[in-house]
Amino acid sequence: MYNEHKDTVEELPVQYTTDEGVLIYPRRLDEQQLNSLGLYSVVMSSKPDSRYYSYVEEGELVDNVYTISYVATELPLAEVQARMLQSVTDSFLAQCTRLPVDTGLGFSVDGGLNDLQLFELGKTQGILTVRDVDDNTHTIVLEDYNTIIDKINAKGEVTMQYKWDKKDEVKALATIDECKEYEHYPYDVLLVDENGDPILDADDNEQYVTYYKNKCTDWEDIK
Repeated sequence: MYNEHKDTVEELPVQYTTDEGVLIYPRRLDEQQLNSLGLYSVVMSSKPDSRYYSYVEEGELVDNVYTISYVATELPLAEVQARMLQSVTDSFLAQCTRLPVDTGLGFSVDGGLNDLQLFELGKTQGILTVRDVDDNTHTIVLEDYNTIIDKINAKGEVTMQYKWDKKDEVKALATIDECKEYEHYPYDVLLVDENGDPILDADDNEQYVTYYKNKCTDWEDIK
């Protein structure tokens, strides 16, 4: 509720003391009675997305309704891009902590930097068992370490390049609207039944559902 006497927006109190010192219970009153006490319903417009806009809140009492609106101003493009570039970096670091790598030996392993060092140590010490991404144990020969280490290095190079490609894409964005679309990017997914067959509509057309992804933090293309 908007309290006209305090010029503040607050929760409707359980008890309320009028200027005359009378104790009342506002939640038992109707809208007209509340208005007579200087209490009014509040309608708020949607806040602008602070990732792209700064804004000033404005309030106005019209026809016994206190309306809150926002005057938005686009943030400088360079500031938005700087945030997005940091998001790419943070996502890259999180991705590399446990990077799944197909070894080509019939199983996948975690291929982060720490994992790479452990595999190199295992090779040096001649340990002939390794664990996959599901924590299953596999027996290998010593030469298999070369394969695993090469695959991890190759995946790391691909992931690093993917990061730089993302950063180049962000730097090429020319407007705030383009930045918003990049972080809320639409893509369609084919609807299928339990057998993997497309679900058709009444006219025998394939059906799709639209999802959205943040391209700064999405790494599906390299998995």
